[in-house]
Amino acid sequence: FCYSLCESPMAEGTVQSSFADLAELMKKVMAEEAARMEHQRARLEKDREAFELQKQADMAQAKAQLEAAQSQAKAEQEELRRALEQERKALAAEKEAMKPHTQPDEVVELSIGGTPATALRSTLTQFPDSMLGAMFSGRWEQSLRRDKAGRVFLDFNPDLFRKVLEYLRLRAIEDPSLPAPLPRVDEDQRAEYTSLIAHLGLK
Repeated sequence: FCYSLCESPMAEGTVQSSFADLAELMKKVMAEEAARMEHQRARLEKDREAFELQKQADMAQAKAQLEAAQSQAKAEQEELRRALEQERKALAAEKEAMKPHTQPDEVVELSIGGTPATALRSTLTQFPDSMLGAMFSGRWEQSLRRDKAGRVFLDFNPDLFRKVLEYLRLRAIEDPSLPAPLPRVDEDQRAEYTSLIAHLGLK
């Protein structure tokens, strides 16, 4: 009975139909899977392209920021260089202005408390660290106080300052074996003379 049923045309057609349906189903499933994989591949490709674009944008931004920072640093460095150069020139000009522009054998016209006097610049500057040495070094020539005749005005007792000036003159020509004698000062003027010497920085 079974043999006859399986061999019948109706049974054979049913089996063939089942195989066809199964093949169609498998084809449909495979197509869907292929579509799903293609969709996934396309999405991954799109994500990769987006990532590449973002990476390029980030790199371009980082490069622009780096170039801007370098440009700013270069500008600041140049500005600092110019400032240092200006400061150097100003310092050089100041040093040049402070240089003595006088000669040791120059005759200096003085007014000692209103009394005219003259002396060589070298005579007045024998003690460089004294007030006279600084005043007549040539560095402060423009700031020296002068009278109407243009003489350098020193507001000192003329008689006492003359003793100082005579001592400086003798000292300028003294022999090492015979030092210039110290000025002789009357007792009633000794305190004032001592104060003058201390003020002049010759003590």
